Amino acid sequence: MADGFGFVTDSGLALVDRIPPEANLRMNDGKVDSHGRFWAGSNDMEFAPGQGRLHRWDGDAPSVVVADGLVLPNGLGWNAEDTVMYLADHRGKHRGSDLPPRAPSSPTGIR
Repeated sequence: MADGFGFVTDSGLALVDRIPPEANLRMNDGKVDSHGRFWAGSNDMEFAPGQGRLHRWDGDAPSVVVADGLVLPNGLGWNAEDTVMYLADHRGKHRGSDLPPRAPSSPTGIR
């Protein structure tokens, strides 16, 4: 879904959290973590540097931006211990962020 976070229903796609508001941005790659939170990147349609963001949706609108200044956030993943999130950005940079231990209901993001 290019406009934000949503669900597939019997009648089609149901948008539950519209992001990003800028017409030149779209949603990109996304994954769900072991706590049920949906993480997804957004990027500029022309891949303008610095316009990409990493969003986290905890099941309630609105989602939150947990990282910005990206180009094309892709390749989300976690280590086996679930303490480090990996994010590949189009610029060829790879990020690894320590994630604090937390209960599944805690909405803390990457540091």
